[in-house]
Amino acid sequence: MSHSLSPCRENIRFEKIESLVRGLNLPFLESIEFVTTFRGKPLEAGFKSVTIALVFRSPSATLTGEQVEGSVQTVIETAKKTLGATLRA
Repeated sequence: MSHSLSPCRENIRFEKIESLVRGLNLPFLESIEFVTTFRGKPLEAGFKSVTIALVFRSPSATLTGEQVEGSVQTVIETAKKTLGATLRA
């Protein structure tokens, strides 16, 4: 599942976002991948939107959206508090 964090200050690198997410020790998180960066209107100068893909996998069962939604919300809330980012609609 992919989500765009926006606005992020231009100086925030993907590595910082990745480190923040990995530090949360989310259950079933297999990987975090960089997808794309967007700059331009409607974002202000000096800001960008970073899209990341979070891959969740269980070794024993198929996960439902409900099982990972709490983890996704944790990422969004932590990015908001730590980086000042929001989820781009």
